[in-house]
Amino acid sequence: MANPAGHIGYCDTHQKRIYPTRKRAKQHIRNHHQTEKRMREYRCAAVKGNWHVGHLPLAVVEGRKTARQVYRKRAS
Repeated sequence: MANPAGHIGYCDTHQKRIYPTRKRAKQHIRNHHQTEKRMREYRCAAVKGNWHVGHLPLAVVEGRKTARQVYRKRAS
């Protein structure tokens, strides 16, 4: 029987739920975070092909920056 929550386990590196596809991560957001507009899916940096769900930075929500601008700075 498939996991109704959609996740397939927890990431050992990030301690977050992992989703096998972007579609499943997005479904989780739609089903469990309907009133929360600050959620997004993103690739797991530790395991290729897995996805996580997390919060968007406030600067992105407010329209002051794009997600690409915020995350590019963090990667540097």
